[in-house]
Amino acid sequence: MNTSLFICSYARDFGYLKYAVRSINKFARDFHEVVIQIPDTDWGPFTEIIGPEIMSQREVKYVPLAMKEWPGKGMCHHMWCIMNADRHCRSADFIGHFDSDAIFTEPVTPETFIKDGKPFLQYERFESIGKRHPGVLQWQKNAQACLPFEIHFETMRGLPHFYELNTYEKARDLMMLHTKMSVEDWIKQGPNTYPQFFCEHVTLGNVAIQCFHQDYELIDMGLQDNPDRSRWPVRQAWSHGDIDKPQQVWVFGKQQTIVPINVFKEYGLV
Repeated sequence: MNTSLFICSYARDFGYLKYAVRSINKFARDFHEVVIQIPDTDWGPFTEIIGPEIMSQREVKYVPLAMKEWPGKGMCHHMWCIMNADRHCRSADFIGHFDSDAIFTEPVTPETFIKDGKPFLQYERFESIGKRHPGVLQWQKNAQACLPFEIHFETMRGLPHFYELNTYEKARDLMMLHTKMSVEDWIKQGPNTYPQFFCEHVTLGNVAIQCFHQDYELIDMGLQDNPDRSRWPVRQAWSHGDIDKPQQVWVFGKQQTIVPINVFKEYGLV
């Protein structure tokens, strides 16, 4: 079983990505590879900031990939790259999506996120989570616009998001059949601003549940005492904020004020 981690990043987030990579070096073992995709225009700062973190690493195989980013559509293009992660992780059976502003906080292996060959997929029904966080209903609308079945599940319930390889191709096929457009054109037509026109992980997550539910270990977060608390040993900051300034983020199911660099120090990454 080959399991890859996939990170799509760019220069503005490299200050955070450095600590994400350090957490992978410190805590992650037995992953087949870590693929990091960045715009080719950011290759210089990548080699300067991230290069030293990966070149000295022997336990983890890193695969940096450069992409020709859509002009003026960087955010949209990153979602396109995620929808095509199976084409960049060709030896993988499973792909876990991690972010630049996330860190692992304790030892992890693929078995932390995959049970008996089935990736864990945390979800909550939109009718439930929408009462606490009405903003997430935008993602339901986005996925409904591009898929041919009813969308019920918010599936961005904690990084990393893991999918089997067949989920990607199925999602692309369903999008093309429903929208009568290529997936690239569908994503590219949206604005490059928040809230996005498209939501890659709610799209992939709902395809996984609808088409391959027997291949996933499904976890209904709505049944937990604290549905906002992910089970994963991961902390996430907000990369749009300064790394050394206070910011509001969700920590173990509660919104708290943190200073990201202090969190990284707490886990021995500084």
